[in-house]
Amino acid sequence: MFGQKSRALKENIKKWNSVKFGRMEVRKKECLNVIKDVDSKEERGCISALDKDLRERKRKKKEFINWTCMEKISWRQKSRINWIRHGDNNTKYFHKMSNVRHKGNCIDQMWANGD
Repeated sequence: MFGQKSRALKENIKKWNSVKFGRMEVRKKECLNVIKDVDSKEERGCISALDKDLRERKRKKKEFINWTCMEKISWRQKSRINWIRHGDNNTKYFHKMSNVRHKGNCIDQMWANGD
């Protein structure tokens, strides 16, 4: 019973995710295309200072930044999932990640009173 409900919930969450966040790369490209179009109109002098295209460009820039942040968060979450799956299994991946952390936590040099 619980397994069936969780599978159904998983499917609903996948559908919601694809509607709400799906195809982030495509949405980012759409924003950039609108921004480029408005920029080219501005270069040709086809836009006045109060034109709706300028407002649209500003809105698309904010939207692009938002999609970029969400994509960054998505990649961070995926990397954590990878760490959970493979991190503590005494694998090559575990040792590489451990060495990276160790190197980041080391103090190579320390200055005190100019020495």
